[in-house]
Amino acid sequence: MISEILKTTTMMSSFQTTPSPIINNNDSSLGRDTTTSTTTTTTSNSTFHAWFCMAVFIVDIIFIIGAPRIPIFPTIQTWKRWFRWLQLKLFKRRSGMENDDGSFTRVVDENINENSNDNNNSITTIPSSSSTSSWQTLFNHSVQFYHIDLDMSWASVIAIVVLFVSGTLDWNNMKIGLLGAEGQHLQPYSILLLFMSLSYVCVSLDVTGLFSYIANWIIKKSNYNGHKLFIWFSIFASVLTIFTSNDIVILTLTPICCYMCLSSRNLDPVPYVISQFFLANVWSVLLEIGNPTNVIVALAYQLNFLVYSKWMALPAISSGIGCFVLLYTFFYSSIPKKIELVSENPQNEEVRMSGQSQSIEELEEPSSQQHEEPLASAIVGSLNNDPASTHLNNTTLLDDSPALLEHSLEENSNVTKSSTSALDVKSAVVKSVALLLCLVTLSVTSLIKFGDTGETIPPWIVTCSFFGFSLIYDIVIDSLQLFNIYYRKTIQKPFDSLIWKVLVRLPWKIIPFILSMFTIVQLLNYYGWTDLLAKKAAEIIIMLSGNQSPEALAEGKTSVQAILAATMVMSYLSSLACNVINNQPMTILFTSVISSKEYKILTPIQRKGSMFSLILGSNFGANITLFGALAGIMFLSILRQNGITNKQVNYFTFLKYGLIITPIVILVGSFFIFVELLIFE
Repeated sequence: MISEILKTTTMMSSFQTTPSPIINNNDSSLGRDTTTSTTTTTTSNSTFHAWFCMAVFIVDIIFIIGAPRIPIFPTIQTWKRWFRWLQLKLFKRRSGMENDDGSFTRVVDENINENSNDNNNSITTIPSSSSTSSWQTLFNHSVQFYHIDLDMSWASVIAIVVLFVSGTLDWNNMKIGLLGAEGQHLQPYSILLLFMSLSYVCVSLDVTGLFSYIANWIIKKSNYNGHKLFIWFSIFASVLTIFTSNDIVILTLTPICCYMCLSSRNLDPVPYVISQFFLANVWSVLLEIGNPTNVIVALAYQLNFLVYSKWMALPAISSGIGCFVLLYTFFYSSIPKKIELVSENPQNEEVRMSGQSQSIEELEEPSSQQHEEPLASAIVGSLNNDPASTHLNNTTLLDDSPALLEHSLEENSNVTKSSTSALDVKSAVVKSVALLLCLVTLSVTSLIKFGDTGETIPPWIVTCSFFGFSLIYDIVIDSLQLFNIYYRKTIQKPFDSLIWKVLVRLPWKIIPFILSMFTIVQLLNYYGWTDLLAKKAAEIIIMLSGNQSPEALAEGKTSVQAILAATMVMSYLSSLACNVINNQPMTILFTSVISSKEYKILTPIQRKGSMFSLILGSNFGANITLFGALAGIMFLSILRQNGITNKQVNYFTFLKYGLIITPIVILVGSFFIFVELLIFE
């Protein structure tokens, strides 16, 4: 393996601008004998750095997926308990109340317990058996630490620090990793500007309550038929993904699905939460903005907005339809025809048991205010509440009567006041128009070329422009709100501004993660790992391509089997790699692999098919296991926070459907990429 790495580093990829330190530079005939020991030492050091870089990369991925909590320093309360315990021990020893074996008498224990009652977090007992037992009790039951979560932001930064301190990473490679190589189209900062600016536009629209309002409307129009609800919710998740991104859909719709299922007795959450997650990751292929991995590949290979959509539209639509059909087929028996909802009014149970058929209006108290909203609003409006506190025991079997589609929320004023159930119509309209105009502008600017080079306006400039519009609009709204509060002499809660609500929901952790991953991948490229991986992948594709005649290869022609092999191998290989190293690091690494000189032994049409297949794999691979993408880990966390237990949805539940559905969806998408290559190339 080491000899192969040393050999492949002689081939520099397009991302590499400086010679690899692994390359053996002892080819010169002058002074060969005198430089043998120096060359051997340099090669040995370079080999160590190459393996050390790979080891750090693997450990970094493990920490990113696991996100362990690492204790860093004892809390102030712990230090106080330690000081108090030591103070008491010294006092008793000076008073002669400690035995020879280190144990305390009963009187000492009572004094300690009396003094311990002053603080709930302090030590309540000190064993009188021995001093060893006393120390064990102190450190086993009283120690609390400040923790740091080694998630994708901290783990990646620490990895960079370790590589730099060890001498594996130098300033030049760090500069290339952070800013991109000179003349290189893939620049990390442009990816971050595009993704973060567009995220602000989408999250700002979500904060208006538009998406929750549409979800309410869908639940109401389904007449509480489980199959209608599944179909409409799947369509909504698909359309929302097209115009925003898969992360926005998962953050927005997963809590709604959870509370929709918790509000019923016979609605299994698995079909709804799994389906919206799968469809979000499939339909995110359609537009460049659907996933950060799409942006990485598009910028690396200079695919503008329209060119990207032209190539990926057919694979995305076919895969999306196929994924929905498979999901509906597998979950058909788990979806109820009638949904039994948990009643919020105990009087409903009495009326149902007595056999009376009354409307919601008749069930309300005469003195109650006739303010009615769909029950779906109660479901969505309670997203910020604890599921355990909103659990109710009474159920009502709903029929097709339109009167039963609404429910009074008067008794739950905290629900009606929830920001998630309120719709700011004016802001929703303005920001919806802004998002649509942003997509249209991205399409138009991709057609306009400037200068002799024919370059178009970078997409991050367009998205940053609409980010500026949304930010200014939010500032104006917040300013008017503050003026109104001052005029009315009322008090506003801290951090209750519109801008703050948007900022706290932005994926800030992706900034250090992306920059660190680009730097590490640049280092892997520098030490020859990407060339080695490119060589192995190309060999597999050539092996499956069959025998191509030298004449056809000389003329640049590629057989049908060779094109099919390239698309299928890269689709499945990248999908599997997602679940080993996560989709974003995989995309950055495989982008460098396809650009490697070792991979250029394949024909141009095979490399082009590999590029589009990489986009498929980076999106679809997240549907195999929950580790395939950071969105999967976020998805499981949202389920737990919103009352979905580990027994209902867990890693094995997800894996069961992922292994059955995802390979078929990948096959469908890869096939249509193959068809497009045959037609257009």
